Amino acid sequence: MVVAKGLVIAQDVEGRVRAFRPGTGDTAWSYDPPVHPWKIILNGLSYDPATGLVFAGTGHRMAALDAATGRVVWKDAGWGRRGEACADTSGIGEGCIVSSGNWEGMFCNDLKTGKLLWSVIDGTRRFPGATPVIRDGRIHTVAASSYLEIDLKTGKTLREKRLRDGMQVTTRVLMTERHLIFGSVKGGLVALERDT
Repeated sequence: MVVAKGLVIAQDVEGRVRAFRPGTGDTAWSYDPPVHPWKIILNGLSYDPATGLVFAGTGHRMAALDAATGRVVWKDAGWGRRGEACADTSGIGEGCIVSSGNWEGMFCNDLKTGKLLWSVIDGTRRFPGATPVIRDGRIHTVAASSYLEIDLKTGKTLREKRLRDGMQVTTRVLMTERHLIFGSVKGGLVALERDT
């Protein structure tokens, strides 16, 4: 759920998006993407205040919607039929939206046009749980049992730190001057030194 343009915008498990007026609860607009009945949406909405776009769905069901009107600005065409449900929310920054498919890998689309800039489908980006954080041309996230630092322009892994198996990271990576901090189901709160 996000608050944008004076509206509360929510997405349900089947990918339907509704915008509500907070004072009355009236529906301002709605968007119903074509979704296979067995494909559920687990990831949350992402919002970019600079463009006024809300990003809903994942994979070939991902769409950029005008937050004020619900108008579809673009629909993903680069993922093909990939992009099943995953728990993370797409990361936004530096003109890109970075998303994941639970079994597939990681994808980077142009924020304004939706053009697929790159994808990595090699098993190293499976089972994402942490929303990607984009800073200084790098993506910081956790997938499977590893913390990953990734080049935003190419998708190449710059650094990987193996974590304890089965940790199940469930939060965005918080970056401080010296630490990377995130929460997990089985490991509790985890803090890594940024330099090591």
